[in-house]
Amino acid sequence: MASQNKIVIVGTVESQPDIKATNAGDSISKLTLRVDRPQRQDGMHAGHDSVPVVAWQNLAETAQSINAGDVLLVEGQIQTRNYEDQNGFRVYVTEVHARQLKPLMNSGSMNTTSVANVNYSEGSLNQDNQPHIEPLESNSENKDVSFDFNDHSNNDIIQNAPKFDTPAEDDVPF
Repeated sequence: MASQNKIVIVGTVESQPDIKATNAGDSISKLTLRVDRPQRQDGMHAGHDSVPVVAWQNLAETAQSINAGDVLLVEGQIQTRNYEDQNGFRVYVTEVHARQLKPLMNSGSMNTTSVANVNYSEGSLNQDNQPHIEPLESNSENKDVSFDFNDHSNNDIIQNAPKFDTPAEDDVPF
């Protein structure tokens, strides 16, 4: 069975990236990306997720130019690991190992630059298999950019709905 582990996320850098070197001399950078969840249907804010991101070697050195508050596009893969802490408890970690970091908006230029329009459709990748990114026009009136992830493309009622022989039970176990 074939599988693919790829993730593309856009979020705001929560704090200054932590850049270190391993015992072998490889550079490593760790940062946390705040990714807002889509707004709920009742209009309430759905919260956010803090996603840990790890960048290695040349990418870690690139992360030195990233600041807290920057909007960042991260392309990478999800990795999980676990270890036993000093108290003997098993600790599970899920993080994104970055293959690309692309700053979309710097925290110092928020009043003049808008978040970029990132197009992920199948035909929108360039020859390096990267998404095509176009900056939006600057709009000083609307600094709060929200994204609508709901599919509004097919709001029509299904004309030929399937018919079922037996009605479903009322106490579904989930």
